[in-house]
Amino acid sequence: MSYIELLPEWNVHHIWWPKNEYKTKFEKSFRNATENKIAVPTFSHNMLHAKVPPPTKPNRNQMFDLMDILEDTSPAEQFNRFWALEKAQEYFGALAVDKTYDNYIAQNIHENMTRQIGMLSLKLVQGGKQ
Repeated sequence: MSYIELLPEWNVHHIWWPKNEYKTKFEKSFRNATENKIAVPTFSHNMLHAKVPPPTKPNRNQMFDLMDILEDTSPAEQFNRFWALEKAQEYFGALAVDKTYDNYIAQNIHENMTRQIGMLSLKLVQGGKQ
């Protein structure tokens, strides 16, 4: 994410967490890619982490493939705030069609992306604030 000053009620959500699972230079660069971060209200971010478990870490080839897909996405498609989450959801959903172990993992990731989109789409307000 290019440098932007966020309001105090907002922070940055990394689609791929927890941070400590992404150890190599490539994995860190994947996790921290602009496409894989979203500015979100802090209250919603905290709620997401309380209710949604971390996504299963994709394997290296899946990370490469997803980054290629994200880099090839037209600017018009990037207008939606959740575009990268939706592209990841679509990619892992397509992988999950066959019943293999890797595809079982892809299905878990697909479901996690769906839950993240759902939670972040809610209009949550902190008690007493509107």
